[in-house]
Amino acid sequence: MDESGGLWYQCLRGPMQRKRFTVIGVEFAPWAAGMRLSLVAVVLFCLCPISASAPQEEGGRTRMLRFVPERAAECGVKTGIVYHAGAEAALSLTFDLYTPPGFKGERALPLVVFVNGVGYRDLKDWGQYTGWARAAACEGMAAVTYQATTNRAADDLELLMLYLKEHGAELSLDASNVAWWACSDNVSRALPLAMAGPRPYLRCAVFFYGMPEQWPAVIRPDLPLFIVKAGVDTPELNTRIDRFALQAAAANVDMTYVVHASARHAFDVNEDSVRTRDIIQDTLKFMRTQLSTQLQSESEVAALERRARLAYFRSDWAEMARAYEALAKLKPDNGEAHYRLGYARIFLGRFAEAVADFERSADLDFMRPSSTYNVACCRSRLGEIDSALATLRLALERGFENQALIKEDPDLANLRGDPRFGELMKEWLEKKTGGDKRP
Repeated sequence: MDESGGLWYQCLRGPMQRKRFTVIGVEFAPWAAGMRLSLVAVVLFCLCPISASAPQEEGGRTRMLRFVPERAAECGVKTGIVYHAGAEAALSLTFDLYTPPGFKGERALPLVVFVNGVGYRDLKDWGQYTGWARAAACEGMAAVTYQATTNRAADDLELLMLYLKEHGAELSLDASNVAWWACSDNVSRALPLAMAGPRPYLRCAVFFYGMPEQWPAVIRPDLPLFIVKAGVDTPELNTRIDRFALQAAAANVDMTYVVHASARHAFDVNEDSVRTRDIIQDTLKFMRTQLSTQLQSESEVAALERRARLAYFRSDWAEMARAYEALAKLKPDNGEAHYRLGYARIFLGRFAEAVADFERSADLDFMRPSSTYNVACCRSRLGEIDSALATLRLALERGFENQALIKEDPDLANLRGDPRFGELMKEWLEKKTGGDKRP
């Protein structure tokens, strides 16, 4: 078998290279020991307590998002939709649904859920949340803000997602195509739930200036993340955010890590600056892109390629074959997928199936000489001497030139005892040394 195709791992072109770890605007400003006492008042005033909920509430409740799209006021808004009925009306939980300007229900919209992890009933009405919801709707997505209860915030989120799944069609929502956005203390509830997969509907997550004290030991590599740190926030919180980002990067997560170096907590409502507006718009673009069908199709292919390549590194031929078989079904004209599938099946001894794989990759003009040579190897292994010799001749005519491999390849052992093999090699060598052009 020709293993030159096996060197593909040296120049990876798939998801391993496409994975992103972006650090934007990072600045390091370590505190000098002599400055700590003189800056206590500034720290207390700007950073507030270690718990990040207080500054979020102070700014988020009354202040609006610092980026307001031109048509934000034209978004459709349905308020007070009950997703969990209580024993009394006052105990029921509701959500508000924001849709793009001019939307008439003509399609199912991707959805952004603004997570209420702290369980404030009025959180959905805060200026911060209505502003983000309208901004998301102006990007062509639906947005949901909702009520929750303090001691049941995680359960309430699950109930909300179940309701959206069951009623998505009547609300013109694609409940299988969802992003979660959370900030401050809300991240402490949202992040562990996001990591506790599988949640096939959850396509990405955004976490602004928040991080739980502990997070799951295993970080999902299949969930794209957008993480934002406010540089002038509590050191303890920012240390946790940094540690999580490093761990996520080590897990090969598709991640964008943004640092607003000069910003304090809740900067999206507290600080009106070009940098703040840029980060808000980058966040919206991230969610819109991750919820696009085109990127999701590419991501599905990338996930299969990553799975197959990792299996190759482990010499797990059965897993490699499963992954490339799925990829070949998803992309039937992908010659590389058929070639790699045949490669795995040779190691599994499934030579008849590998013949079809390599013939398909040759037809698709992927590594055509090697594909044809590997067909000859498979036919030799199957004891089909006549067809193996004919295919080997075709491989040489198509430009296969690895003479040393042909002489030593155990896959061709069945051919070397046939005089036709020696005649073929002699004829081929004469053409090579005589300078004749190959067909």
